[in-house]
Amino acid sequence: MPIKLVSTGEKLADLEKGQTHFFSREASLPDKNRRDGLEEVNLQELSAVLQKVLERAATRPQEVIQAEQWQIEPKISWLKEIVGDNQKIAFTTLFPPTKCNEELIVTFLALLELMKMEHIKVIKEEKTQTIFVIKNDASRT
Repeated sequence: MPIKLVSTGEKLADLEKGQTHFFSREASLPDKNRRDGLEEVNLQELSAVLQKVLERAATRPQEVIQAEQWQIEPKISWLKEIVGDNQKIAFTTLFPPTKCNEELIVTFLALLELMKMEHIKVIKEEKTQTIFVIKNDASRT
């Protein structure tokens, strides 16, 4: 019995060592001590804003259009270009209600991916509560 426990313990230790190869990068925490009137936006706030965008888009007149397939990679490139050209861009301008739900969702997923890659940040202006997307100055591009 003790040999079996040692063998199992060694296997678990090997598995733990192997995990470091997959999750080598630690998540960076947002700086909550900003002094520029801005604060980081959390995922729940982003989800709530997306829900409002989708509700607003649902009120537009329904049209019969050809189905389009939306891909994240072109949206990522588009977002990089848009955000790179501006100091900050209002979140709602990236999600106009004239776009179909599928495109809005793919755009949101591209935004999340760029946040994960630390290319962009999503911030909220304290006075107006307006959410903006900005280029991350510490980006590893």
